[in-house]
Amino acid sequence: PKKINVPAVYRIELPARQEAKPFFGDPDKSGNDDAHLNDPRGLANMSDDRLIVADHGNDRLLIISAKDGKCLNSIEVPSPTWVGFNPHDDEKDEAIYAASGSELVKIGHDTGEKWKIVARMALPKLDARVKDAKWSFALDCRKESSGIWIGLSRGGDALSLCQEKNNEFGELKKADYGPAGHYWSIAGGYDGKTVACKVGDRTLRVLDEDTDKTTDLKLEDSG
Repeated sequence: PKKINVPAVYRIELPARQEAKPFFGDPDKSGNDDAHLNDPRGLANMSDDRLIVADHGNDRLLIISAKDGKCLNSIEVPSPTWVGFNPHDDEKDEAIYAASGSELVKIGHDTGEKWKIVARMALPKLDARVKDAKWSFALDCRKESSGIWIGLSRGGDALSLCQEKNNEFGELKKADYGPAGHYWSIAGGYDGKTVACKVGDRTLRVLDEDTDKTTDLKLEDSG
């Protein structure tokens, strides 16, 4: 049978780091109402104590309150597997990015409080021999345009970067990186010029966009 994720979001209180407890959804029961999830695949922080959940099995993004877990909004997005958020000083310019099936989409404010998809970009087609390859994504919001890092586990460019500005996705450009068998868990740096990727057991590879050089960091007790 197809493996799906536990239909719940958990929270751990810091700095105590005690047992993770269900915050939203029901670990024992999937559903499609405002209190349940079905195979959630991604999570992102928004401003003003909000969270976005990529509710893959229900073809939607859910915006929930980080204070009490109340569902605030539901956005129709087919099969989301990743979600990121770009905050702005002006709330009407806030933007959500999501991986939806074979596409990357940007979701912005329509008139009023309504969200809608305002831009799309098709992900590169994969050879049939690597159809089980995995995509991973990270959002870099510290530039005039939003940068989306795109990783591929095998079968193509392992790490690429796309810039989005004014509701248009630019060309997907291959990053100048040291080859690795697998890339996953991508994270954009706060300095706006670096990106880090897990590239193997206990190894974190950091790419500097300014110099195109990479540095490998060895991490203890990391899978």
